[in-house]
Amino acid sequence: MAKKKTPRKIVVTAATAQVKEPSAAKRKQRKPKARPKKKERTKMSEVALMPAADTPQVLIPKDNRNSLTAWLSLYMKIDGEACAEATRTAKTQDLERFLEYFTETVRSDSKQLWTRSISEGFQQHLRKTRSQRTGRKLAPSTVNRVTATLRTAAKWIHGHNPFPAGNPMERISDLTTPEPTWQGLTDLQMVRMNSAADQLLTLSTAANQWPKRDFALFHVLYATAMRVSELISLDIEQFDGRYLTNVQRKGKTVTPKIFLVKKVRGYLADYIEDERGDEPGPLFQTRAGKRLSIQQIDYVLKKVAGQANATLPAKEHIGAHPHILRHTMLRKVREEKGIEYAIEYAGHVSEKYIRRYTMPSEEETEAVLEELFG
Repeated sequence: MAKKKTPRKIVVTAATAQVKEPSAAKRKQRKPKARPKKKERTKMSEVALMPAADTPQVLIPKDNRNSLTAWLSLYMKIDGEACAEATRTAKTQDLERFLEYFTETVRSDSKQLWTRSISEGFQQHLRKTRSQRTGRKLAPSTVNRVTATLRTAAKWIHGHNPFPAGNPMERISDLTTPEPTWQGLTDLQMVRMNSAADQLLTLSTAANQWPKRDFALFHVLYATAMRVSELISLDIEQFDGRYLTNVQRKGKTVTPKIFLVKKVRGYLADYIEDERGDEPGPLFQTRAGKRLSIQQIDYVLKKVAGQANATLPAKEHIGAHPHILRHTMLRKVREEKGIEYAIEYAGHVSEKYIRRYTMPSEEETEAVLEELFG
């Protein structure tokens, strides 16, 4: 009688299947087959890709080559390497949001099923979706950002492994967006914010507070018009006592040097000497040495605004957000030096882009009209 063969054990990873022969000891101690767990949606970060090869298509195992999750993961692995961390995170979230909708709609992960109708349905779904942070419906600009992420990813995949029904993002238009409004501070509001920052420097005396750090980052943000994501990505080695060097801007742009005026250099030096120390690591960090998050910067700005609002009537309260100082400074630079300086200050953005930071507020427009025709 022929000897019965022992079946091979299958070890399944997130995106690939590997075959291993069981050891002799394990053959003798076989356990009853466990009841399979409910399959969970695979995240892009869990997809296992093959080592680099000649073409994108052969980076994905043959038995997984129709997986949309695998293709989007590969796209982010290749394209995302050149993006700033915040941009890479946003793109990943956009694609995972789509993957969740896609798998719920077609009950499959096959890229062959992604058609233009799916893309149109997803865009409609986004228009009805509410933000987990604010509870409000997603803004048209947010929907358009997700659409742009998908458009680029679909074009890349279609170029390497065409979709049977054609590019699924072809002829998917952006939503109409309202005219952007300026979100900076007036001169009076800026005086009040500066005064509040001065007050907090002396009022914040608790052992777990770093008032000089908060004071320095407030003034660095305003003086440089940097994005918050650019500020928190800085390491201490990038401050040479006069300049911030090799600053990674949004996308692939790097600014070799950003000049700091004398008083701001002093604020930064005081923070390093009296609170942070000169150990390697993030320039702006927590007491535990961790890099500050955007939410922590937002908290600092809201704390300054709260101090400024303490003696103001409700209708004059200042609302702070992470980019408020960038909007304020870029508007000031454009008014005093012109659009060319504002573009340089913003990190070489286009005129169309700079307009959202520098256009007059609704109140200012109304005041000008009253002056002209009143």
